[in-house]
Amino acid sequence: MQAPTQNHWNGALHVVKYLIGTQSHGLYYAANSDFQLQGYCDADWGTFPITRRSITGFCDVQFPIPLRCDNRSAIHIIENLVFHERTKHIEMDCYLIRDHYKSGFVDPLFISSKEQLADIFTKTLSGCTMSGLLVKMDFLSQAPS
Repeated sequence: MQAPTQNHWNGALHVVKYLIGTQSHGLYYAANSDFQLQGYCDADWGTFPITRRSITGFCDVQFPIPLRCDNRSAIHIIENLVFHERTKHIEMDCYLIRDHYKSGFVDPLFISSKEQLADIFTKTLSGCTMSGLLVKMDFLSQAPS
């Protein structure tokens, strides 16, 4: 950042305070659990106005990976080759996700907004909503030992 402002400083302090306050938080999955990788996507991903980018990553898993999305239109766009002029996601990752769908890497599935785990990473949530999503993720908070 070439010209940081007070807002940038306040945001950085907010992140540091959060990290200090959540040092004992984590996800726990037992070695004998029936863990299966699932993906969740937020229809607003990649909307950072400067870079228009999203973060993607890959790991070795069995395919297809269920990709949960709370936007039926986004799923329709992934599954169908017909585009509409007013579609806002075409310029970004639509082609990437469609290619992965066509190759059998992901299987887009609808999920209600209340069940959307991706929101925990992309939206400001109320404490109650955040707690509910953390429970669904098998979130664990333990005092440091």
